[in-house]
Amino acid sequence: MAFELKGLNTISSGMNTFAPTTYAYITNDSAATVELANYFNAAYLKFRENDLIQSSLDMAATPVYKFFRVVSSSISGVVVEEISFGGLGASGIITLTQHINNTQISVATPTSFNIYPPTTISGVATFTLLGATFNYIELSGSPFGVSFLVGATVVHSLDLTSVGPNNKGSFTSSQLVGANDPLVFRNDSQPHPSVTGLYINWILQPAS
Repeated sequence: MAFELKGLNTISSGMNTFAPTTYAYITNDSAATVELANYFNAAYLKFRENDLIQSSLDMAATPVYKFFRVVSSSISGVVVEEISFGGLGASGIITLTQHINNTQISVATPTSFNIYPPTTISGVATFTLLGATFNYIELSGSPFGVSFLVGATVVHSLDLTSVGPNNKGSFTSSQLVGANDPLVFRNDSQPHPSVTGLYINWILQPAS
């Protein structure tokens, strides 16, 4: 079989070059077919680097659910890679996009920025954080210590130090997210005006 554009739908649209768009794709093609080189080539005009594709595959047989990131997209072809968050179940994968701008990152003291998942999806009030992807613009090389938290629990920490227009990273997690728990990005270091934009895509699934 082959890629069918009618199976591709936009879940959330990126606001600019540095904010990925998240798509849902559904097909009867097997995972092995979808993972072949050039499978998504017919959609090269839609995709940009770092876009995310939440895929429901082999739907006429034994469904398989996978998450892909667009590595590159041009007339020469679309290259994707699988993002493994450790068992994407069949139900309710959601992506929450958080934008933190330069003014906020440059605050005078370490500061937390919260985003709250929906309190219920199909009757489910508790989620598992599967991980997150993020990208940012870094204009200088000074270290920028940050942490990602669920409520008060740190699930990932790192220094943002790479200089360039489109730095990116990701992490995986299995942390439970309670009905009232925020997802938190925390600036752990001093004011950092050289980071001009940060987009975080939090990936969640209803907890079983």
